[in-house]
Amino acid sequence: FAGIVTTPSLSIFAGTFVAGNGFKAIIKKIKQYYRKGFKVNIDILGEEVLSEEEAERYKLAYISFIDEIGPMLPFESLSISLKGSAFYSQANSRAPEYSAGKILERLTPIMEVVAKYGGHAYLDAEDYEFREVHFLVFKKLYEKFGGKARFVLQSYLKAYENTLGKLISINNIRDPIWVRIVRGAYWDWECYKSELMSWPEPPVFSQKEQTDVAYLSAIRKGLASGLKMVPATHNVNSICFAEEYSRTFRKIIPEVQLLYGMGESIGKLLVSKNIPVRFYMPVQYPEGKLREASGYLVRRISESQLSFVIRGLGQIVKEDKNLLNQLTRRLQ
Repeated sequence: FAGIVTTPSLSIFAGTFVAGNGFKAIIKKIKQYYRKGFKVNIDILGEEVLSEEEAERYKLAYISFIDEIGPMLPFESLSISLKGSAFYSQANSRAPEYSAGKILERLTPIMEVVAKYGGHAYLDAEDYEFREVHFLVFKKLYEKFGGKARFVLQSYLKAYENTLGKLISINNIRDPIWVRIVRGAYWDWECYKSELMSWPEPPVFSQKEQTDVAYLSAIRKGLASGLKMVPATHNVNSICFAEEYSRTFRKIIPEVQLLYGMGESIGKLLVSKNIPVRFYMPVQYPEGKLREASGYLVRRISESQLSFVIRGLGQIVKEDKNLLNQLTRRLQ
C-alpha cells in the first residue's frame, strides 16, 4: 500500500481532497458549494512548522486570506479551522501555560479579523500529549471571543470525557460553546507515540466500536449540558442519532460537517431536510507546492478503503445507496 502513495498519486488525490490551490481556485470552489446549499469551513494546509519564521508566515497567511475572502461571503458565514500548535514552533506539553500564551499571541490577531466579518474559528484537534495546551488556548479564546471560538473534540481519545467535562464547566449558556465532534485522524500516530514514550497503553481506544460508543456518548452528554454539538461524520447512524436525540431538547442539529471530496450525496439529502451542512475544506494559500498538503493527503488515503486505491486513483467511490435510503427514512 505504501508504495502506491507516490507523488503522482498525491497529485491525483489532491484534486479530490484539496479544494483549491491559490485564492482564485478556492473562491471558485466555495461559490460552487454555496450554490448547492452548502457552507464551508476553511483550513489552510501546512501546519507543520519548524521555526518561528514559518509560524509567523502561517499567521500572516490566515490574516491575508480572511481579509481577502471575508467581504465576499455573507456576514457571519466565514468559518475557519486553526491548529494551535502550528502557531508556535517550540510548543511543549510540559510547559502548557507558557506554550498556550505564545500560541495566543498569534491566534488572537487572527480571531480579531475573523470577528470583524462576523465569522468563527474552530480550534482544531491536537494529539493527546497537547490536550492541556489545546484546552488552555481555547479557554482564553472563548473568554475573549465567546462563541466565535469553537472546539474540536476527538472521541477516540480515552480522555474525551474529561475534556468534555472541562468544556461544560466553562460553558456560558447565553453564548454556548460549539463542539465539532470527530472520531479522530491520528490513531496510528498515537499508538506509535505511546510505544516510543513507553506509556503503559495507548491513549486511544483500541476498537472502533469503543470509539463509536464514545462518539454518541459525547453527543448525548454535550447536548444535555447545553453545548452545541456539531457531528462531523459520514456515519449515517451517528448523524441520525444526533438529529433524533436533539429533538428531546426541542432543538435541531446546528449543522452537520462533512469532508470535502466525500459525502456530497449525504449533504444534499440533509439540506433537503433543512439540516444545515458545512464541508470541511482544506486549501493551499497562498498558492503553494504539493508537499504542503502531503500530510493531509496521506491521512485521507490511509483512511480510505484499500479497494478505493486499487480500483484506480482518482476514482470517486459511489455513495452507498442503502445508507442514503436509511438516512432518508430516519429523517422523515
